[in-house]
Amino acid sequence: MAYLNNIPQPADRLKDSQPEILENFSQIYNLIGVNHANFNTANAGKHNIVTMPVQGADPATNATEMAVYTRTSALTGAPELAIRRASNGSITEMTAGLLAANGWCYLPSGILMKWGNAAPGAFPVNLNAIGPAYATLYNVQLTPRGGAAASYAMVLNTTTSASLTVATNGAITVIYWVTLGV
Repeated sequence: MAYLNNIPQPADRLKDSQPEILENFSQIYNLIGVNHANFNTANAGKHNIVTMPVQGADPATNATEMAVYTRTSALTGAPELAIRRASNGSITEMTAGLLAANGWCYLPSGILMKWGNAAPGAFPVNLNAIGPAYATLYNVQLTPRGGAAASYAMVLNTTTSASLTVATNGAITVIYWVTLGV
């Protein structure tokens, strides 16, 4: 039997509506048990997990609220966890990214982080060709790996595209890089 929202009726005698009322309580108990610790347990009412269907549109927010939801990402094509700031503010996809040797991800604050590696001869690296484009690039960190003592120099072109060029002197075989921006 399904939940009946019109039980009992004003003219019903409780003993006549008792089976429907008991069924409604059963349906409520089962509903609460989905993703929650159920009644009469130490964690009653608390979430076990949170599952959210993908929204067809970004939700509206007023000045005193934020929204956490899932949406299909234009960047990954997959459902991603998103946050929308107050007053229909900015949206950050907190789980969007490419977890690969040359990859990227958004941090919950909205910072865009990219990383990768390349041999010295493979530069320049167009950072905007990896994941979403940077509007502003804040930081670059390099780690050279090689056999012998070596030195390196970095040139970051931010005027046309975020292009990273590294010149090396010595036995550097791979350069690992991490960048942060928005």
